[in-house]
Amino acid sequence: MDLYLRSKSALLVGASRGIGGATALALAREGCRLALIARGPGELEARAEACLQAGAPEVVPLAADATDPLELQSAIDEAGRRLNGLDILITLVGGSQPGGTADTDDDGWERALGRNLMPAVRASRGALPYLVQSAARNVAYEQNPARQVATVRSPPGKSALHEPAPPFTAATPPMGAAARASAAAETMELDLVRPAEAPHLRRASVILHVASIWGREGGGPLTYNAAKAALISLAHEQARELAARGVRVCSVAPGSTLHPGGSWERRLQKDPAGTSAFVQREIPWGRFGTAEEVADVITFLCSPRASWVSGACVVVDGGQSKGF
Repeated sequence: MDLYLRSKSALLVGASRGIGGATALALAREGCRLALIARGPGELEARAEACLQAGAPEVVPLAADATDPLELQSAIDEAGRRLNGLDILITLVGGSQPGGTADTDDDGWERALGRNLMPAVRASRGALPYLVQSAARNVAYEQNPARQVATVRSPPGKSALHEPAPPFTAATPPMGAAARASAAAETMELDLVRPAEAPHLRRASVILHVASIWGREGGGPLTYNAAKAALISLAHEQARELAARGVRVCSVAPGSTLHPGGSWERRLQKDPAGTSAFVQREIPWGRFGTAEEVADVITFLCSPRASWVSGACVVVDGGQSKGF
């Protein structure tokens, strides 16, 4: 299945390893142009090189602290400039911390929200002008009759084939009335005129927030649950608000996911018996999820193939959740 992601420009906030790193690679394999934001320049450069090897035509690594408002906005603007706009924003910043009602002070709550909610809020706000502009360009492209149709002469007894219209680029000039009339007249002289494949699929830009199943039900640390619940709510309300501006928004709620350098790897090393018991008790498939399994879902949801998925929170947890 062609996901129609080739040449789309995607910005990932938190993309050097784990689910973010796996998502970067998945998008690279689909031919996306990428900008990756992460704190560690070493891991970031390695991930960028891996994405180039996987098929990304262009990768922009941006070392920045996504919890710092000024650094984040500067990186977003650099991504928008280097990629000549943005079609997709994916936010993946987060992390849990221990503490309950009595022993978590205001600073603790601010740290939790600063890691799990505010980077998504700020990234959405900072990237929105680029995403809206991209959506508007795509709509203008579809309304261009010289680009919207592919004209072919079909051999006798065979169905006509056509190529999808290419993605809009900044170099594609707008069409005036005369050009529109000329293009329309030319199509009438041909044996067969077919609309380009699924043109409506290319319109919307996309924001996707990576949350957690603990934003949907109890089970995680108090501050983490509250922040991820807020993130899921943010995605839902952004979807309702931004649809009119050509931006589709959704969220993903991964379950317990094992990847190198992640929290479950550390727990497994520290307490293998207890961690194994947790997996057997809580996850019906008897294993952790992988970053690649989550990344594949994210990639589909960011693609035009998921054009009618808006406002939803998609759970990727192997049946771990108790809620439905």
